[in-house]
Amino acid sequence: MTVLQHIPEVAIWTDQHRAPLARQVIDLMGLRVSLIAVGGHRYGQLDSFASDFDSDRYDDMRKMVIDRPTAFLLLISMDGVTIEDINAALDNGTTILGLEPVTTEISGTEITARHQIVTGDRGRFLLTPAFDASIGWTDAVDPKEVLGKVRLISARTVGASQNGSLFTRLFDIWHLILRFTDMPQNIDASLVGRIKRIPDGLRQASGVLAAHGRPCLGINGCSVLVEASDTQAADQRQMYLVSDHGQLLVTDTGYQLHDKSGKLIDSLEPSPCPPDRAVLIADHWQRLLDRRVDHDFTAESRQKTMALACCLTCLLSARTGQSESPGNLLEAHAGR
Repeated sequence: MTVLQHIPEVAIWTDQHRAPLARQVIDLMGLRVSLIAVGGHRYGQLDSFASDFDSDRYDDMRKMVIDRPTAFLLLISMDGVTIEDINAALDNGTTILGLEPVTTEISGTEITARHQIVTGDRGRFLLTPAFDASIGWTDAVDPKEVLGKVRLISARTVGASQNGSLFTRLFDIWHLILRFTDMPQNIDASLVGRIKRIPDGLRQASGVLAAHGRPCLGINGCSVLVEASDTQAADQRQMYLVSDHGQLLVTDTGYQLHDKSGKLIDSLEPSPCPPDRAVLIADHWQRLLDRRVDHDFTAESRQKTMALACCLTCLLSARTGQSESPGNLLEAHAGR
């Protein structure tokens, strides 16, 4: 007897620049989802997108999430989106897959916490494509179990701005880094590129950023090196972890684990070419549908706040030209 599989209804909110990315993701998802609503400011390409899928067309996010509640909302752009819109979708039980973090304010990391730490019909917000949801990470051994105390983390995340801002790339990589080490005592960062000045806000940041995180435990801690850019055509993410027992290199599609002598212990051969952003988003989405990835929202709430603090500190350090403390930034916020 054939068992009919439930196909979740989904909606998309995007902007003019990222409409092609949204279309690519839906094409890759194929029959796994049913697109019933397309949202974004009015213009021809997005109207055609909705028409091609016989989907309702909206230019008001709040009206879309109220009129057409869905299992998933693919939030490709924050343009025209308010926190109230996001909470309305979460109240409907919608899982939001967001290409960009909800907020650039530390207080904002608590906005969706009440939804993310409960079960049942409450929705949840997931940053996509999350590095730790990639096949490279989910298939790799647990670094904490194999490597023990990590002494160095070197991370790289690059790609094109239309597929994800510098901010979202930084947030994603810091969020993962903080699973393996404490928040750095200080961060020394630089931001270069075709910019007139270092911007005040994370959403306006663009270019090539390099940062060094000084360990809070001194010689007993973990040094952190981060390279991030939204100026490259091809998406690429990798993380290299070094401990007293060995090294682990992880990419989106593979990994290599060596012991301290350099002997290869375990590996997954990566794809010859890095997958593009649409493939990474679709893969993350499909893994959620197949329940091959999960998220501990209770444990992540504090981690997300610290990740945002590290992003803000990177930008502050780039602007002041001095090392800055994410801890001081958190303390200043707590004192308000």
